Amino acid sequence: MACRRISPPTVFTETLSEFARSWPGLRLHVRCGKSVQLRRALERHDLDLALVKREIEETGGIAAWPERLHWITSRRHSIDFRRDSLPLAVFEQGCLYRHRAINALETVGRAWHIAYTSPNVFGIQAAVSAGLGVSILPEVAILPDHSKLDGGDGFPPIADTEVALVAAPEAGAAARRLADALVEFCNALDSRIAA
Repeated sequence: MACRRISPPTVFTETLSEFARSWPGLRLHVRCGKSVQLRRALERHDLDLALVKREIEETGGIAAWPERLHWITSRRHSIDFRRDSLPLAVFEQGCLYRHRAINALETVGRAWHIAYTSPNVFGIQAAVSAGLGVSILPEVAILPDHSKLDGGDGFPPIADTEVALVAAPEAGAAARRLADALVEFCNALDSRIAA
């Protein structure tokens, strides 16, 4: 199944909404942010659950799912990859994808510059679609107007990451039930991407 048929943010929020309706007295507060911020919030007991990006070799958590990462560019607006400095569309400082992209380019001695920065995937997707720069994104976030790049295009390989569901030790029954729903959602999404 092609990734463009999957709309994880919409399906994800529908999953959360369905869960909230099944627990009428529950006050559900969903926070989106960088994984490092979400981990800190878990440590401070500000969150019961978090879906975080991490290195594949990290352990712990309720469950984890691999993320295949790809270099991507615009299908409609070509970028001259022979340019002295490659324009990048990246997430803000502290993002694992940003670190991966910059480290990979520096390892092979490729000049680069930040052309666009966004705190969220929608901004990165739009910037790449418009031809403002190349980026790395997981398979699930690649849009129909994106094109994958690889070694044949002069791009170094990118190590994959994973998404992990982590719970605070004191998470209550509602949080544990939500964790079950999130595991089910992520397992279904993972199997659709692999198909």
